[in-house]
Amino acid sequence: MKKSAVVSLMFSLLIVLLAVVTMMGDALAQSLSSSLGLAPYPSKGQSAEQQSKDEGECFAWAGKNSSMS
Repeated sequence: MKKSAVVSLMFSLLIVLLAVVTMMGDALAQSLSSSLGLAPYPSKGQSAEQQSKDEGECFAWAGKNSSMS
């Protein structure tokens, strides 16, 4: 196999991997709140990324500071 074909194949696999990781991250963020029966909304123009980050930090804090763990 030629070097250019190998590089092209590796690049394609990398793109697919990044797409899968992105989708998994979105699914994880959605399932965190939905698994608890919650429907949080962004506050004061907060981005979806920031909301997801805040939600994860809140969940982690609650797990450490309660009997959930």
